[in-house]
Amino acid sequence: MRSAPDPSGEDGQPVDPSQSAATGQPAQGAQAKAGKTDAAAGSDAEEPAKQQESAELAARDREVRTHEAAHQAAGGGLAGAASFSYETGPDGKRYAVGGEVSIDMGSERDPAATIAKMQRVRAAALAPANPSAQDLAVASQASQIEAAARQQQREETAAKLKGGKQDGGPGGASNPDSAMPISAKPDQARRAYAPAVAIGGGLDATA
Repeated sequence: MRSAPDPSGEDGQPVDPSQSAATGQPAQGAQAKAGKTDAAAGSDAEEPAKQQESAELAARDREVRTHEAAHQAAGGGLAGAASFSYETGPDGKRYAVGGEVSIDMGSERDPAATIAKMQRVRAAALAPANPSAQDLAVASQASQIEAAARQQQREETAAKLKGGKQDGGPGGASNPDSAMPISAKPDQARRAYAPAVAIGGGLDATA
């Protein structure tokens, strides 16, 4: 009967099966397995950070889209389409991180129409829960245009009253052109304001 091989080495110590018989060094298979394990551990450690970053970008995307949607809803026909700037997350998806909506701020020939329009513009600029610095600037500009239109309206009313007394008195026929102040004539009534500006978050906006 053949005896089983002695598992001990020359010095009588047990031989580790992961050690090569010739050199006593770890076998190549064991080294490769250890390398793969370390790489997998590193990948697992990075995964929570990537998930957190993606979650934050998704939240920012929702915030930006909600902000611009508020501008559009309040602005109605005065508001244009929303445009967005994007950032690609670690998951490969594109997230909106900034945006803006253009809005018509051109004054009308009729001061009353301009007043109503600027009130709508101001409401659109301030519609989001947290207006950005650009939103506040647009709202301020709309208020200035509205104030100018009110002044024009007062001047027109005063000129009409004065013209009625001079041309015909109470009940008399007045000359419509003479009753119209210079600032209200069609070729001079338009005020030099930008026809449209952008409202919205922008890349460095807080909302």
